[in-house]
Amino acid sequence: MSKKLVQPEQLTYFICWDDSRSEIKSFSVINTNQTLETYWNVVDYYTDKSQWETVLLNNGISSDDLIGY
Repeated sequence: MSKKLVQPEQLTYFICWDDSRSEIKSFSVINTNQTLETYWNVVDYYTDKSQWETVLLNNGISSDDLIGY
């Protein structure tokens, strides 16, 4: 089963996790004219960029990997 977010009302950041929420598998941002569809079952959505960044940094993603978001 896939997860899907179609044209969110505002800029939305997301994090995809493995099923045990122990490893981040993907992360990015979706604009209001875009659609996200992923086969990962566990997906968190954020409209607050700083919350999204905090979760990523607390789970081993380097601040260098966040440049450009």
